[in-house]
Amino acid sequence: MRVVWAPVNYYGMAVRKDSGINTLADLKGKKVAYITANPSINVKTEAMLAFGGLTWDDVQKTEIPSYAAQADALKQGKLDAISMVPPASALYEVDSAVGIKWLPIPASDTEGWARLQKVAPWMKPGKDDRGAGLEKGKPQELMAYAYPMVTYAKQSADEVYSLVKAMDATFDKYKSAAPGLADWATDKVNVMPTGVPFHEGTVKFLKEKGLWTDEAEQKNQELIDRFKKIKDA
Repeated sequence: MRVVWAPVNYYGMAVRKDSGINTLADLKGKKVAYITANPSINVKTEAMLAFGGLTWDDVQKTEIPSYAAQADALKQGKLDAISMVPPASALYEVDSAVGIKWLPIPASDTEGWARLQKVAPWMKPGKDDRGAGLEKGKPQELMAYAYPMVTYAKQSADEVYSLVKAMDATFDKYKSAAPGLADWATDKVNVMPTGVPFHEGTVKFLKEKGLWTDEAEQKNQELIDRFKKIKDA
């Protein structure tokens, strides 16, 4: 696999406004959602617990059948904290009914971030003011990570290059189609390889824009070499 484009996504831990929970450390002993057969969500939750100095053993690990079901469970009081993206439609309903707030993940807490990144090394500090429980102009400190468009490594470099070039050229025509598309702008996307290497067609485009560094090239090659070793193994 190769990354074609890597917009940044924001993620956090939401609680009811009337919960009395103000930090991730306050979740000790509380009912925290664990999604059945969804390691992608559960590892994010585990990382945020680690930020607060907690593990699954420190909270009431409460199984929920799906990602979307978390919101209603929070509204009904069956959960104390849920792990979601702020723009989730189900969260707007909960916010209008009982009110929600996001537990801060401040970049200034370097020890907390060290614990978080030990669980989820691809995460980084980020701020966003779009979504349920957030106020425009007052961004909340959350987790941020690349949520990429991907393709196969064998995909034509010319096709990938043409695609990202067209996405850049026509950005103003589609940027308002959905709230998150603002993060698809060339000056906002992640340009440092993380986990999966960038496609050579994308690299060509980023080089033309002056966004590809020697560090990025080194990391990209390291990831390509790593996948070769995994394939051989």
